[in-house]
Amino acid sequence: MRFGVGLALLALVAACSEARLEQARSGMGCAPVDGLGQLSRNRPDYIIVGEFTETNEAPAAFAELACNLAASGEPLFVGVSEYLGGATDAEKTMHARLDALKAKGAPLTIATVDDGSRPYDTRARTRSEKTWAEAIAAQVKASGAARALLLVSHTDARNAAWPRGERFAGYDPMPMHLDGEVLSLE
Repeated sequence: MRFGVGLALLALVAACSEARLEQARSGMGCAPVDGLGQLSRNRPDYIIVGEFTETNEAPAAFAELACNLAASGEPLFVGVSEYLGGATDAEKTMHARLDALKAKGAPLTIATVDDGSRPYDTRARTRSEKTWAEAIAAQVKASGAARALLLVSHTDARNAAWPRGERFAGYDPMPMHLDGEVLSLE
């Protein structure tokens, strides 16, 4: 009998929590994101979105993913790589959306995880990528966030080694050097 009452209470608490989460999403104007339930259940420490440079879709989807994750009320580190050549209209819109979310009280720390923060050395690329991962981890820790959502170029989001080839040295990309669970949406 007690077990049944306990399960009923647990279901009630979960329903109330889900209702509060939906209310927070609605209040921040979050658009639905496919696969969000899986991200929420698995709770990776780092979610890395890889963008083909200068697309319209990736920055918009990234902003909505940030909105939905921030609706939980947990501090979220949002790191965006700055691309060479300046910001596109889509990137400017994404930045404005993130700033608006923060102004509404979303628990976001928005920072640049610029490719320029890593020492680029073609002869020691794995070491460069590790240094970049350490710099990102330090930013996340300093922000006090429990999770990080990163937008980087498509090739920087890879969570597997680039194999050595006849004319390519190969290396282990940045996501492979982050501590904790990493989900790469390359």
